[in-house]
Amino acid sequence: MTPYWVLFLVFAFTAQLSNEGSRQRPVVVFLAAGLILTIMIGLRLDVGGDWTAYDGIFRRLAGLKLATALQSIEPAYALINWGAANAGLEMWFVNLLCACIFTYGFLIFCWDQPNPALAVLVGIPYLVIVVAMGYTRQGAALGLVLAALTYYSRGSILRMAFSLAVAVMFHKSAIIVIPFIALASSRRRVLTVALLGVIAGLAYYLFVSASLDRLVTNYVSARYSSSGAGIRIAMTLVPATIYLLFWRRFSLDREQRRLWTSFSVAAFAALLALLLTPSSTAVDRISLYLIPLQLFVLSRLPLAFSGGVNASAALKFVVIFYSALVQFTWLNYAENSGAWIPYKNYLTDVEHYA
Repeated sequence: MTPYWVLFLVFAFTAQLSNEGSRQRPVVVFLAAGLILTIMIGLRLDVGGDWTAYDGIFRRLAGLKLATALQSIEPAYALINWGAANAGLEMWFVNLLCACIFTYGFLIFCWDQPNPALAVLVGIPYLVIVVAMGYTRQGAALGLVLAALTYYSRGSILRMAFSLAVAVMFHKSAIIVIPFIALASSRRRVLTVALLGVIAGLAYYLFVSASLDRLVTNYVSARYSSSGAGIRIAMTLVPATIYLLFWRRFSLDREQRRLWTSFSVAAFAALLALLLTPSSTAVDRISLYLIPLQLFVLSRLPLAFSGGVNASAALKFVVIFYSALVQFTWLNYAENSGAWIPYKNYLTDVEHYA
């Protein structure tokens, strides 16, 4: 567990020392942190609950023709696997490239928050350790979703649309984010809705419709259950409740206010779906795309509720303690956390370079 806690403590220390809203930000330190994240996520070895499944995908796609490989799984992930296998590389290359994509989106999203280090810290216990290190395809998709949300907030509609399109090409479930942004849009609304409509239509036609029956069978009819799904949804309900009750304190423009209201309402919809749907796995996997709400709201709490420097420091400590509690609970009590422990890496496990 030590590497996970070292990673956590580095950002906890940095977050506690950082001043919210300060224009002087340690760019070099943040880039170094990004490198560490990329190496830990991308060069992990036999870490994550789906490691064996992803290794099987890599071996299977290696023996297929490119056209067949692109049709067998989401095309962006298929292309990376097929290209790596046929270039004589191993699965570490696929994981490393997906880690680069995730880390880029994750860090630029966090960079736009008042305290970037605190935003990263909030994401470490679950988004980084569990999702990025366990669900490679959805990790890459979530990185692209975070990039899309950042571009949307910055007013870059074309970049936002492109990021969402590629996200769906890594994992079809990323299509769920498109309505959130479309409903929130007010600036250049016609262009935004039109682009998102085209992306949603093409994504559904190309990637979702053909496998819809299989998805319904696997996730709903089969009544697959994810242990801890309720806890993970509750983790999103906490910031959703805070935001809906105190949205005025967050000093957002109209675009951002509507966007995060959509995410917050969706968090409660996920709870309702969990109570009504026979498959908690389906709700659990889709609710992963609500994690950006945790990063956004919790990292802004010290600034939103602070009346001074001391109050800000105290609130930062509360967020850090809450995040530490999440990480401790998951590492020690999650049913499948054993797949993440001990942490191993290609750079330290020398014999695997033979």
